[in-house]
Amino acid sequence: MLRLFSRAAVRAGLPLRYSQGFNPQPRLSIPLPRPVGVASDAERLVVELTAAFSAEESLRRLQSQVPGGITLTRAWRLQTGERCVPVGVTYRVEAAIADRSVIEGRIAVLSGPSPLLVKRKREKTGRVQELDLRPFVDAVVLGEGYVEMRLRLIEGTTARPAEVLAVLGLDAEHVAHRTHRREVQWQ
Repeated sequence: MLRLFSRAAVRAGLPLRYSQGFNPQPRLSIPLPRPVGVASDAERLVVELTAAFSAEESLRRLQSQVPGGITLTRAWRLQTGERCVPVGVTYRVEAAIADRSVIEGRIAVLSGPSPLLVKRKREKTGRVQELDLRPFVDAVVLGEGYVEMRLRLIEGTTARPAEVLAVLGLDAEHVAHRTHRREVQWQ
């Protein structure tokens, strides 16, 4: 996504700020990148510019350069020192639910007081650590043919949708590709 937006911003003629060094790159960031294989309606892109530029004009120019299927909805100017800090995210996973009562019982366990420990392997170090999902799960709703979960971000960490699906007894490998990020709450 960063490469896509970097190229689109250059083609749009925006006055981009570039990194320093041998191979300067436009200074863009995605504060909460979506997980691989997850569709999303809630992305945020931060673009650093060298000159004052209208938010509406930036949006119009950038929209004209992105591929079809990507719709930019709003643009605004961040104030000096203002940051985009995500505090919550909502996912919906389309899944055939064979036994609703079992899933509803597991949702009740998610809201209980005991810890929900999962093992998470660090890709860089290979080290395995235990993580309690309980503080990160704000709400789980079982709908007709879907599970929707609202997860909190605490100090840059959150539960993964596949971890919550596993606690619910759903086979994350077979439904994770149906995960859709619907909303991100920002501080």
